[in-house]
Amino acid sequence: MVAISVLGILCSLVLQVMSSATRLTGGARQTTDCDTEARYALDQIATDLAHHIRRSDASAFIDKRSGNDRIYFFADMPGYDPDLTNEQRSNISLLGYRIYSNGSQFALQRFAKALPWQTNGAKVAMPYVMTDYSLNGDKGNAGYVQGPTTLVGAFPSVINNESSEENMYQTIAENVIRFEVSILTKPITFDENAGVSLDKPYPSGTAPLFPSDLRPEDRMIAELNRNGLSRISAIVISIAILDPQNVVRLNETQIKTFIDGALTDAECDPNSTKLPMEGWNRELQLQGSSLPKPMRTGVRFYQRVIHL
Repeated sequence: MVAISVLGILCSLVLQVMSSATRLTGGARQTTDCDTEARYALDQIATDLAHHIRRSDASAFIDKRSGNDRIYFFADMPGYDPDLTNEQRSNISLLGYRIYSNGSQFALQRFAKALPWQTNGAKVAMPYVMTDYSLNGDKGNAGYVQGPTTLVGAFPSVINNESSEENMYQTIAENVIRFEVSILTKPITFDENAGVSLDKPYPSGTAPLFPSDLRPEDRMIAELNRNGLSRISAIVISIAILDPQNVVRLNETQIKTFIDGALTDAECDPNSTKLPMEGWNRELQLQGSSLPKPMRTGVRFYQRVIHL
């Protein structure tokens, strides 16, 4: 009887050690899974932004909204378009990122639409690329007049998130529930259209580039439409990922409530030094016990500053 009792105690201790080891191994595996997803996604975004087109007619679009943001820009990267032949497809593409949600499934998706070589409005094998390949200008007596080459004017289907562009998206990271885009801009103290040299101070009596009462969100959109990414010094990408083991224990309502309540929007003001992950970590600590356990233990935040 004594031997059996001792054996039972030893077995109980061994089971406890094995259970603790299993929990630690599982937690490490979950962290590794999230780290792998985040690293691949952030590396891809950084690579795309490093190849963005530095041209005056190549604008950019960042959709600052309540919840997940979207970003689109032109880059010297491969793209996809089933309507273009290999000869027509250029080396410039329209790239973008968004969060796709279908019920309780969340994913970070990459948009990559190839642009054609063009001449006189026709898709040809050469010789140049127009970032506005819809060519929404007017034909006058002097011939074809090229219309605006802004992203918003050229690609309304992308801006409006229309289903016609769905085949251009590819999932690059699973279980990404939050995607926030912040920008850091270079100083703007003058209006280049007023003929003011960039290395001189802002002159008195000249209208500023943006009205002082313009909302930060509207200022950012106006800046992107006017100059693309040329006056942006860095883009900050912040994402939140739920590990695969815990995401299946939550329903769509729980996830969306957490996104709306804890993962607040970053300030759009380019002059702000506050970055999203700081606020997310603070809210996670404040809400703590009120959150479902799979949410408390399963969510992980990642952030990268990408200098342009």
